[in-house]
Amino acid sequence: MSSDLNVLAKKPAFDLTVYHVAYNISDISAYVTWNMHTGEAALVLTPIRRRGIVSFETVIPCIVPQSMAWVWDEEIGDGAHCAQSAMRFANLLNLDTNHQTLFKITAIVRDMIPELINCPPLPDYKRRKVAEMIVTDNQTGKIVEKEVSDHV
Repeated sequence: MSSDLNVLAKKPAFDLTVYHVAYNISDISAYVTWNMHTGEAALVLTPIRRRGIVSFETVIPCIVPQSMAWVWDEEIGDGAHCAQSAMRFANLLNLDTNHQTLFKITAIVRDMIPELINCPPLPDYKRRKVAEMIVTDNQTGKIVEKEVSDHV
């Protein structure tokens, strides 16, 4: 089990080249994509990539998993959570934390909720079987066969 966690820790959870929809809104890129470890849909916000300013090595994405989309809903959501998250997102995106920016982030997330909710499951062709493993326990002789899947 811990070896599975080690492998997951080394692989990015989000591949922003694989997405359902993507938009550039002002100075924010918004992707509806999938967590490659779990298959759950998520909204990922990043700063728009500008040469020399933003690199994939330094970006910390802001993520709203599909299971948490309800929190951002104006009617049934949690306004305090949205305000705190918008502040954290602004800081992570290296944006000003003024009211205008916080409202913009909140509006982007709320506008993307329908896309997030209606996002189809991660396509099967993105998770292909890439290998088979046969592991033999040297002490007991027990043989375990496993399939190795990855998005390719």
